[in-house]
Amino acid sequence: MTTDGQQLALEQLEKISKEDDYALEILDIAHPGEKSPLLSVEFSLYCGHFEKAPGGLPLRERERFCVHIPSNFPFSIPSIDSCHQRFAGWSHVQWTRHLCLYQSPETEWIPSDGMFGFINRLEEWLGKGALNELDPIGGVLHPPVAYIDSASSAILVPQKNTPVIEDHNWIGLAKLERINDRALVINDWVEITRETPQDHYAPAILLAEEMPFEFPRRASDLLKIFAERGIDFSRLLWALQCGVTWKNNDEPLFLIIGTPMRGIRGSDKLQQHLTAWEIDPVIAKGVGISLAKYSDHEKIREIGDKVEAIIKEWAETAPVKWCRIRENREEIVTRRDYKSPLTAFKDKTISIWGCGAIGDHIALCLAR
Repeated sequence: MTTDGQQLALEQLEKISKEDDYALEILDIAHPGEKSPLLSVEFSLYCGHFEKAPGGLPLRERERFCVHIPSNFPFSIPSIDSCHQRFAGWSHVQWTRHLCLYQSPETEWIPSDGMFGFINRLEEWLGKGALNELDPIGGVLHPPVAYIDSASSAILVPQKNTPVIEDHNWIGLAKLERINDRALVINDWVEITRETPQDHYAPAILLAEEMPFEFPRRASDLLKIFAERGIDFSRLLWALQCGVTWKNNDEPLFLIIGTPMRGIRGSDKLQQHLTAWEIDPVIAKGVGISLAKYSDHEKIREIGDKVEAIIKEWAETAPVKWCRIRENREEIVTRRDYKSPLTAFKDKTISIWGCGAIGDHIALCLAR
């Protein structure tokens, strides 16, 4: 059943269409039902007036879109997809069709503007896309996306800034500290040497080149991306084997992956965007067994070679289980109140004498 909010959205779209049905023409309406609680409206939008630049979105004279309106509109933001895949690969386009119009919906979406504001935002997005200015020079880059399919995915909290990556990839170890049964902190980056102290580590590959905007969902696709950037299967397996050496027993193996895709567009130096692949403990044990290929005994070496072949075969069809990342690195995260006058009290001890009519208010503000 269509809610009052969805009916309002439909009326607003119809009003926009009646103003100029050539600019926006409603083609189809799918009302909420058993399969979906969303109201979906397919429409055609005139795009012939947008100025185009090399590298911009390949807009045609008219483009078809489908907007999906939630039941509690306008308090929840609609979503929108293109009816084709020609925009796949451009920044701010996810799942080959989904258009990311708002980088921060919580602050940018204005419920009182309704569908009028939403369509204006779409036209603004398309105009910038045609000029190849979705990530303008001097603007903050939209970080890439790694789709998380499982609610049980582990949570990693990077706290230590990454090593400086210049022209060469970096393969090393990320020091982990478990917070609870689901979350771990990355609190250091360590080179792989014979003197590396025993601790809880995960293998880490920090690339010198960018990854695609959408991280692959299959291990085989990820291996191809690594190979194109100088990390072949043997080097990847070596990194995993090093990680298994220091991994806690019966835990998944985490492969930390970094790519220079955070920062300001046009900047000479971009920061590493981090994500992590959570590898099943069974496969992690197989990686450990594959170390037998370095044994002095021929029979044991054969076992290691066979297990390595099994892992390579597994990687051809295995999905990638991406972890949830909660950034806390100084080079990435800036506190919203870092310029607040109250930061003058940071790391200081305050003594308040008297908590009466004035003192109690001051104490409360300082505590906050």
